[in-house]
Amino acid sequence: MKFLKLIFIILFISSFNLNAQKGVPDFTATDIYGTRHGLYSDYLDKGKYVLIDFFSVSCGSCMIATPKIDEVFKNFGCNYGDVVFLGINSRSYETDEDVWSFTENYGMTFPAISGASGGNSIATDFGISWTPYHILISPNSKIIMDNTWDGTGGTSAELTDSLISYGLTTKDCEGKDFIFFSLVSENDSVVGDIDYENQTVSVTLPAGTNLSSLTASFINAINSDIEIDGTPQVSGETVNDFSTPLTYKITSEINEFQEWTVNVSLASSVEYLNNKFSIYPNPSKGKFVIENNFYRNTKSNNVSAKISDITGKIVKTFDIDEQYINVNMIKYSKGIYFVNLKNANDEITKKIILY
Repeated sequence: MKFLKLIFIILFISSFNLNAQKGVPDFTATDIYGTRHGLYSDYLDKGKYVLIDFFSVSCGSCMIATPKIDEVFKNFGCNYGDVVFLGINSRSYETDEDVWSFTENYGMTFPAISGASGGNSIATDFGISWTPYHILISPNSKIIMDNTWDGTGGTSAELTDSLISYGLTTKDCEGKDFIFFSLVSENDSVVGDIDYENQTVSVTLPAGTNLSSLTASFINAINSDIEIDGTPQVSGETVNDFSTPLTYKITSEINEFQEWTVNVSLASSVEYLNNKFSIYPNPSKGKFVIENNFYRNTKSNNVSAKISDITGKIVKTFDIDEQYINVNMIKYSKGIYFVNLKNANDEITKKIILY
């Protein structure tokens, strides 16, 4: 018995030491542009400092503070320097689309994670109960600045001086890549798959799309310029022929450049619709999510959903009018159900198992 107690004490102390060494809670989440951020794996373990701006889209003080933080973000190299800036939206019901609108309205160009996509859980883990709230985390996973800067009354210069006092250095924005890329056709807007290692963007459009005159909507690194064969590209305005691969040249403010190839392919309309939606967790205990992977254009697709049991009886009907549709079937019998998704032209059926 004494031996077992000793083992327990050793395990407890080891666990305690590991937790103490880890410091702040870890997280991995995807921002509104589709980029994943691992606090430890991507930043702290690589010697980066991380400044987190906890905010909500309806917070008046956040609207005042955000442009100031964004100015400091640019002063310190647009996440290419010593410190990485992350916006964490704290409210679970605020979606990527809500946060997207906020960034456009209040000049937030650093990465932002919505509450619905993990931001709420992160804020809860950090014990954040109001916004705006700002923390600076050192590479040894300690919070060294804890809401000491008042974003409403303070200035960007004061925040810059605070970061410098911690040994961080200002630098030019040297980014020369895409943060977000989508193609807009007559009927849809499809988000591209960005491969940072190979500097490529891949986009799959539905069959029948005319590729000869498409407009690209993109977000590039701050203070960089984009051109194709010497022609400047303006997000959401410049029309190009994407029937063959196109090469974008992105030049940073320090005059370094990188060339990106955009490849466009066509999928059958049914395949396109099938790839558009995912259902998880599956199997499920009764609560699951239907996610529209191209949520920014959800409403224009007019997708309806019907769930039926194995006998063909329809048990639920609803429209897909948000990025995430939370479905509660806890009171339904365990077994196999079929989720039928239909737009104006096609329909697909996915299976969900309740256990």
